[in-house]
Amino acid sequence: MYKRLHIVLPAIVAVNPAEQGERILLLRTTDISAAGAMFCSEEFLSPDTPVKVVFLLKRRTPPKKKLKVIFSGKVIRCEPGRFAVAFDEVNPIIITPEETTSQTAD
Repeated sequence: MYKRLHIVLPAIVAVNPAEQGERILLLRTTDISAAGAMFCSEEFLSPDTPVKVVFLLKRRTPPKKKLKVIFSGKVIRCEPGRFAVAFDEVNPIIITPEETTSQTAD
């Protein structure tokens, strides 16, 4: 449905966010689309495991600060060395550097 880009992006993945036993993983994507992403990981995550994914993206235009882009989703597939996440919504939360100084992000 959405074009998949084979791009490596660093990501922070919160597994079972806001629950007892939440874990934070520092990972990289192997590909991404507007609907989801595939992550390199030796972690086994069961399908339907909730996750929150945070990407820090560099702006190309001044002031060239990073944007924080946050997606909620769930694991849809886990294979040796990787797992796939489907985002709950196509519209992510985007936080500019100016907003991060005045508020805390999830």
